[in-house]
Amino acid sequence: MSNEIDDNKWETKKTDLEEWFAVNPDQSDLAMIVRSMFALGDANPSTRKRYWNSIVGVFTDVANSPIGQGRKSLMDTATKSSFDLYLNDTLFVSLRDTVYPLVYATARTHGKSGGVLYRTLEDGATTYATDGVKKERLFLNAAFNAHANGDMSKKYHWDGSYENGYPVVSFIGGDEEE
Repeated sequence: MSNEIDDNKWETKKTDLEEWFAVNPDQSDLAMIVRSMFALGDANPSTRKRYWNSIVGVFTDVANSPIGQGRKSLMDTATKSSFDLYLNDTLFVSLRDTVYPLVYATARTHGKSGGVLYRTLEDGATTYATDGVKKERLFLNAAFNAHANGDMSKKYHWDGSYENGYPVVSFIGGDEEE
């Protein structure tokens, strides 16, 4: 049974990916491949796990992949796609090309990572930007989930909106400790 994906889960995966393709029309080549894999899985349900693994592989190098990892987000597919594009295209480039040159002399990795200066690393600018994107992803995902759940105990809420290309985060002032 571990190699089988039931009908409900299979259909949910298909629906989620179709939503992603609807907001990412430039990925029509991937859509053809993924739809073919789903058709094969529809024809032979006992092999769905194998086809799903192939679908996951198709998205390996896609910056705003709909195949999520890590903490569960309550974002719908369109919001998640915009979120990933913001993180990878806007924030990463801004941190690497604009912020890092201003802080390279003093910016250090997290203490648990040795607390070394980013400028001593092989590609300090990219590492700095990657670390910043990770922190922003966690922060915005938590703020979005707080908004989606109506959790007023959380200090920050984000409804998935942007202004001038940047997320509009609301300070609610809940009881959450930083």
